[in-house]
Amino acid sequence: MHSLNSINPYLNDIVIIGGWAWYFYRRYLCGQDVISLEFTRDLDCAVSRALKKKDRTMKELLKEHGFEWVPTGDFKPPSEKYAWPDNKDSRAVIEFLTPSLGSDRTSTVEVQKGLVAQPLRYLNILIEDTLTLKVDESYEGNSFRGSIVVPKPGMFVAQKALSYTRRRTSREKGKDQHYMYDLIDRPQELENRIVGEIKERNDRAWYESMMANLKSAFSDQGRDEIGWILDQELSQTPSRKYVFETFNRFIEHIEHG
Repeated sequence: MHSLNSINPYLNDIVIIGGWAWYFYRRYLCGQDVISLEFTRDLDCAVSRALKKKDRTMKELLKEHGFEWVPTGDFKPPSEKYAWPDNKDSRAVIEFLTPSLGSDRTSTVEVQKGLVAQPLRYLNILIEDTLTLKVDESYEGNSFRGSIVVPKPGMFVAQKALSYTRRRTSREKGKDQHYMYDLIDRPQELENRIVGEIKERNDRAWYESMMANLKSAFSDQGRDEIGWILDQELSQTPSRKYVFETFNRFIEHIEHG
């Protein structure tokens, strides 16, 4: 919660993605109150390539709230993250991401004075179709009450299906696959919403690639992708057959309604 309070002035201009978005979907769209918050150490923020300055820059706010600037990689300017209270023993980490443009191979983008974001393909999907949620959170003595912006869950799932193949490790790929699996395995109303949002967007620029990835990943029960999901720390480990059937039902739902 310290992370949200620290960047509060910019929350209307930031789209919260990654594990935090998944958590907010489960809590505020599905009513699941008891969820492990271990994943919330890393807050991924999607921003436009030009983040408008408030009274203070984002970097100034983070410094004032005790975050340590941590450069990563060999890019110029370097990729960066912000760790609180420090990088050695961090209890919260914030990173900023921004959409890449076409065939742009830029490694980093300065989106505001002193604030560097990593450009990622398909990130525009997450910041163009969004949902505002009113949240009330408390964790380890910190609390936050206010509005946050997340991608529509359909766009969250679509972007995961498009981008997971670019992840470096099977654990990272499995985490993305698990987020998708968990959301489409929720009550039918949420799956209907996800499918409806994907169809409403009707963007052929990425729709066919998304469907090809899903069909390839879950073409049979022996696929690595199913194993990656099962390797995640799940409270109740499903069978390979169940995961396979869940994704194929989802694919059928998208294609045939």
